[in-house]
Amino acid sequence: MKALDWKRLAIGLAVAMLLASIGCGVDPKPVSPAPASLAPAESVPARTASVGTAPAHAAPTETAPAEPPPAIPTPSDTQAEPTIADDVVFRPTFATDHGDVTAGTAFAIQMPGFDEAIMLTALHLFGPAGGLEVDIPAKRLREAVRSISVEGCFNPERKAAFTARTLTIEDSKPHPERSPAGDIAAFWIPSQTPIHALKLAPSLPAVGERVFLAAQVLIGASEEQRIHPATVFDVDHSKMGFVYEFENPDIHIVATSGAPVLNQKGEVVAINLGGGKHDNRSFGFGNPVTAFHSHLQTAVTLVDK
Repeated sequence: MKALDWKRLAIGLAVAMLLASIGCGVDPKPVSPAPASLAPAESVPARTASVGTAPAHAAPTETAPAEPPPAIPTPSDTQAEPTIADDVVFRPTFATDHGDVTAGTAFAIQMPGFDEAIMLTALHLFGPAGGLEVDIPAKRLREAVRSISVEGCFNPERKAAFTARTLTIEDSKPHPERSPAGDIAAFWIPSQTPIHALKLAPSLPAVGERVFLAAQVLIGASEEQRIHPATVFDVDHSKMGFVYEFENPDIHIVATSGAPVLNQKGEVVAINLGGGKHDNRSFGFGNPVTAFHSHLQTAVTLVDK
């Protein structure tokens, strides 16, 4: 494979991140053009790190990336893919004191020891990427977000609505700002809500391993396709963070910000933040579980629900 120009890839991914935020029928506010170069969204630990490991910070560099991973495996080489039911990924609407945010994707996870599940999505949706005039900082989400309604991406009859109870993750910031927890927003889901909760993975897959974006893609793939295979390309915190190359080079991941990226077991390894194209190859990037897990764990144990 041809080595990538990381500056060009960063620009492409940043521009496409806005598209990944846009939900069905959303007309986002104009935003400034992408800068010539971007700092990583968040620091990402080494690819062998386990959940809970504090990520190390590093300044952006212009060094060439490591050799690309092996060629994407052919279907005969692949193993079974995770399955996604109707009640796993959703189109959310968040009622805020700045206006409604109907954008991106959301999903639920289950933290051990808690009866209620937690809805996760991308923090950058609560700003111009989601149609608002200004960004709502993580520390203000609790007072700004009043209620949440969701509709199944693959079955519009799967619906739920509830009062928002925000888990404050103060170390979260919207991409491309750097922060220890990365780009993440979290909310309690009331018990008995008909939403299937996923598990968080204990570690990140290695470069060259397969991952799967669980989302409804509106361009370049069937809207009925629930899983979009990719190969982990890089986990270098000095560049774009957790980057994966899609097996389908025609995919455009519009409206998938906040969607889960899964390993072969169906566990969440990242929150998708955006993507783009480079040399006729399609890439995505996300906030890895190793960056946000410990901050989410702190929030659920300390907050007064």
